[in-house]
Amino acid sequence: MPLSSSFFKPDTSFSLNRNNKIKILIVLLLSVFLKILYFIFNKGVLGPDANEYLEASKIFVNEYFNYFFNNSPYTFWRLPLFPFILFITKSLSALYIIQLILTYYAAFLIFKIFIKLNFSFENSFYTCLFSLFVPYFNIAAMSPGVEFLQVVMLLYITKKIIYNQNDVFLICCLVLLCFLRPESFILVLFILIRNIYLRQFKPAIYSTIPLLLLLIWMTRNLLIFGSFSMINPIMSSRAMIGSIYGVIYVEEPHSFHKKYNYYEGFDYVNNREFVKEYKSVVKHELSEYILHHPFKYIQHRITSILKCFSYISLHGEHMPDKDWKIYSTDDRDFIIKNNSIWGYSNLLSNKDYLRLIVRLLYNLSLVFGHFAGLIYILINYKHFKIILFIFLTFSYLFIVESDMRYFIFVQLICICFAFIWLLQIGQYSVSRLKKI
Repeated sequence: MPLSSSFFKPDTSFSLNRNNKIKILIVLLLSVFLKILYFIFNKGVLGPDANEYLEASKIFVNEYFNYFFNNSPYTFWRLPLFPFILFITKSLSALYIIQLILTYYAAFLIFKIFIKLNFSFENSFYTCLFSLFVPYFNIAAMSPGVEFLQVVMLLYITKKIIYNQNDVFLICCLVLLCFLRPESFILVLFILIRNIYLRQFKPAIYSTIPLLLLLIWMTRNLLIFGSFSMINPIMSSRAMIGSIYGVIYVEEPHSFHKKYNYYEGFDYVNNREFVKEYKSVVKHELSEYILHHPFKYIQHRITSILKCFSYISLHGEHMPDKDWKIYSTDDRDFIIKNNSIWGYSNLLSNKDYLRLIVRLLYNLSLVFGHFAGLIYILINYKHFKIILFIFLTFSYLFIVESDMRYFIFVQLICICFAFIWLLQIGQYSVSRLKKI
């Protein structure tokens, strides 16, 4: 997508001389050391989603590609790509190593994206290196979930769109993305509409391939389970009710989640009456809530989205305990209990000011990075409208339950823009000092 040549003209003055090569090598070695630490201390916090993917992968182990004709509830509960990846990698350790290696490919994609957006080679390259140290992206790489791979695929798709490369690799990636996350069809629709708007009719035809394959998968679900949908329809209802009653897996979930356990609809074939009742109750609860509390609903959604986007909570990190020791464990309950030490209220009540300062430095730097990057993008929206276009993929979060995992791609892009903004400010200040 061509941009104004007057906007941040590429600076070719950056050279890979001996000093720069040594600095880059040191940074890369530090990044490798960091990845090793993540592998040792941050091995994926298992949760309900991960366990379900692992169970689904066992069907591939036993039946190989007969998975697609299997009537196990797991094949209707989750899309097949990630279970297949778990089947291929054989072990979680192998999966984590592969994903950590992919962080370097993601950094390369970030470099390609920023250089095409007419940032200087130097700033794009430094941003590429910076992305290797973003904490939540490394944490995502150490998790048995779809979020990390979704980010890498979105970066690849963004790069393809920016370079106007409507080729078979883009279509393949879109297909894979659609079979990784059910919401991904939104991006395919956006790309289809964009191609039609730009009168790129041949790419528009190609971009219908992922949708056609999804229709085949939905037909498969209709024949086996009796529902023409991508996944068990109760999942979307659960996400919708989460928009007003919060997440399910917390210490004190809303009474609605206790009264109506959506997991009773896991076996869709034998529990269709419950699914029907659950969907009906969710529809009633939502309509009544929005009708009688419209402003409260808007406030709740804005608060929830801002909280997740800002990353003010600890999400899967292995934080040091009260003795500043870090434990390597997959025990979810232990990690949650240990991380509660770092809660702001606990730190204040215990007068643990050193931890309070560390926590504030960690969270405030991320909050600043995310919002500064977003502001930078919005200010220069004419130049970065392709980025805003990709962000529209996450528009469904305005009406469904918010989770920090859904925001990783948006956060990563925003914090990279914030970093490049800081680089520009620093370079401008140095040039002004030289003139003086």
